[in-house]
Amino acid sequence: MPSDYEQICKDNIRRRGEEFDDIGRLISEQLYSDRTHFIYELLQNAEDALERRKRNNPESELPTNVKFLLYKDRLEFRHFGENFNTNDVKGISDVLKGTKSEDKTQIGKFGIGFKSVYAFTSTPEIHSGDEHFIIERYIRPRSADRIPQIADGETVFVLPFNHKDLSKEQAFKLIEEKLKKIGSRVLLFLRNITEIEWKIEDQDEGLYLKESKQQGRFAQKVTVIGQHGNEDEEEEWLVFRRQIEVVNSSVEGFVEVAFRLIEDKKEGKKIIRRIESSPLVVYFPTKLETRFGFLIHGPYDTTASRSGIKDNEWNRSLILETADLLTETVLPWLKQKRLLTTSFLEALPIRPVDFPQDSLFRPIYEKVRVALRDQEFLPTADGKYVAGKRAVLARAEDLVDLISSEQLSSLIKESQNLEWLTTDITENRKDIHRYLVGWKPSYYDTGEEIESLIVAEIRPQDLIEKLMSDFLKDQSITWLLKFYAFFEKRPALIDKLKNKPVVRLEEGHHVIPFKQDGSPNAYLPPENDTEFPVVCRKISKDEKALEFLKKLGLTKPDAVAEVIEHVLPEYRQSNPDISDDEHRQDIKKILKAYETDSQKKKKRLIEQLQATKFIFTETPGIETTSFRRPIDAYFWSHELEAYFSGSNTVGFVRPDFYDQSVLALFEDLGVTDKIRIRCKSKNGSVDYVQLEYKNGYRRGLRGFDPNIQIDGIQYAIMNPSVERSKIIWNEIAVKYSHCIKGKILRSSRQDF
Repeated sequence: MPSDYEQICKDNIRRRGEEFDDIGRLISEQLYSDRTHFIYELLQNAEDALERRKRNNPESELPTNVKFLLYKDRLEFRHFGENFNTNDVKGISDVLKGTKSEDKTQIGKFGIGFKSVYAFTSTPEIHSGDEHFIIERYIRPRSADRIPQIADGETVFVLPFNHKDLSKEQAFKLIEEKLKKIGSRVLLFLRNITEIEWKIEDQDEGLYLKESKQQGRFAQKVTVIGQHGNEDEEEEWLVFRRQIEVVNSSVEGFVEVAFRLIEDKKEGKKIIRRIESSPLVVYFPTKLETRFGFLIHGPYDTTASRSGIKDNEWNRSLILETADLLTETVLPWLKQKRLLTTSFLEALPIRPVDFPQDSLFRPIYEKVRVALRDQEFLPTADGKYVAGKRAVLARAEDLVDLISSEQLSSLIKESQNLEWLTTDITENRKDIHRYLVGWKPSYYDTGEEIESLIVAEIRPQDLIEKLMSDFLKDQSITWLLKFYAFFEKRPALIDKLKNKPVVRLEEGHHVIPFKQDGSPNAYLPPENDTEFPVVCRKISKDEKALEFLKKLGLTKPDAVAEVIEHVLPEYRQSNPDISDDEHRQDIKKILKAYETDSQKKKKRLIEQLQATKFIFTETPGIETTSFRRPIDAYFWSHELEAYFSGSNTVGFVRPDFYDQSVLALFEDLGVTDKIRIRCKSKNGSVDYVQLEYKNGYRRGLRGFDPNIQIDGIQYAIMNPSVERSKIIWNEIAVKYSHCIKGKILRSSRQDF
């Protein structure tokens, strides 16, 4: 039998007063910024009613769909949930009398939320079982005639468009727009409603559907479909749940997360993709943006307008439960299903700017980060998974193909085995890259500093710094060929390899390409046998390796190499035993080498010749012969013989021993027929001379250089003769008088 509506009305008036209209209007129109929010309240009521029906009558075969029927003058909402009873009548016709605050699993049990229907109607009607009533002035139920179009077990809400501040046309238009854009996601976390049907009188209709397939104990694959005319939308989701203990509830409570699945056409498989908008879901979307790349749902305590959630112990406990769900259930399950991809990682909370220290959701950010650091959840390059504390990221994709995990551990010298992360993670994916390798805001940036989650990010140049001979000698020729090919494509880095023992010789040793003086430690193998140290012939036969070695600067042995490697070392011995014929042959080799077209080789040859005692000379006045450096040799003249006679510091080139081409070479190397005088200023100079730093900065005035150096001057002064005195006067004293005596200025400033 129906409830006593008259008595319920009297009771409500007694509690709320005769003049409740203003309060009711405030609740219905100002509590929610979206006037059509009542659509969700009706769905919540249906979800709860269907839950009660399933609990009280599990064998029921009544439909689990709901319907919105929009007419020009009204909206009807129909479902087959548990029929109304007297308590329901009392709850829906009163304010703050709903049971939601007592049972958090009941989401729409006639609290303030239902009053949102009064934004469109003044007299909502409810027909359910034996109950047929109209509510007037928010809290005054009265009996209504039974409507003929109602099925057994069906509940019907009728909302006439009779609001005094909203025309029927306006009401119709607003609700029409809302029904068309509710979206199929509204079904995602509902466990009872499986279909939402909407029809607009003589115009349009649509359908939202949900199909669920259990994927083990904790996961479901949920497909939600929206059908409207010729347009269909379909989304596939993975939904995970974790049971929680709910006080004062007769049913199970859950926290849930949902990840969007899409088809990766490149890989030909389903992957998880980050969603751009992720409002917190409390059975239906709230206005609170979580900033996650997935949806989270739970029986949170929301504010009355559902614009946010309260900062209380209950909500904080749900957030911690959600963090546990992610780290203890979702990550292991997705790992088993091989869905832990870079795309999935981007859906996780990886931007600390979105989850500051005072954020309610910060615990989820922190717990996920610890899990990724300590447990094997990060995808590797070889299709496995690794913990962040053992992970290394390659800056170049082909670096992963070059360096194995074992080699990586050996190079970095970590105590534990290291693994390369998938090469999908690059700088172009800025958020996940920063999250893993760390980020420190610059002066112009804002945001929280991110510590590195992984061991390191390795660039090709970092690899060069870690290369050691012990490592290289243990590698196979096959690997070295890959190594050379890798750097052959990176010419900008080849110079850095010149200080590393990257060249394998024929006998198996590793050497750096060049000595400190620039001479090669190895040569490219010639066609014939040679005494030169050459690169392993198996390596030089590989096209890429040969190109790399050439870019490194290695060449086949030539005349220059012959002189530097085999001729000049004979003259560097303490007492070289070289016959005249042997010396003439050596000079021929030097002349041939000097004709090289390579300026680089010629420069190196000149440097080596100038540093070597290879010129056959006689000592004036002593009648002895010796090999001297070009800097210590002179072309003979009467004047020079008179000046240097008796001194053993210089020698004269034997003109009868060398032909003119050789003498020209010696002249190029610095042999001269003038006394060598090294001075920073020229004769007659009035400019100051910048001197070397010595307890301050110094300048010589008017060309004065106290550090002038003159070959043989000390011996000549100590052993005077008339002819020497003339030479000293004419060639030295007169021409360099400004350096015999002068003034020096000192300062602590360089620019004085």
